[in-house]
Amino acid sequence: MIHILSSESDNFIDYMRTVNPSVKLYVSPLIINELKKLASADNKISKKATLALKMISDFDVITSGADNADDDIIASAVKYELIIATTDSQLKKKAKLNKVPVIYLKKDGYFSLE
Repeated sequence: MIHILSSESDNFIDYMRTVNPSVKLYVSPLIINELKKLASADNKISKKATLALKMISDFDVITSGADNADDDIIASAVKYELIIATTDSQLKKKAKLNKVPVIYLKKDGYFSLE
């Protein structure tokens, strides 16, 4: 999760809005809660979490009602036929098992959709 808080995530959001200005971006309330906890800590991660909260402030909140963030993201993507954007390898594996498309930033700086 910490990697997504880096500048690449800001580039991704800008890219998506440039390609399609009407694109809707969603976030799980469980992710928001995780970020709020991280932001309240007194360490390097808190600054990144605070930045992430600002970046997602205009995202629509969507939930499936699942108990953990990964399950909520996968179930919401299945239910609403969404694409997941992540750099989390475990989440990508779960998405693939559930036939959910994933867009991610590759090491060479290009985005990939699987």
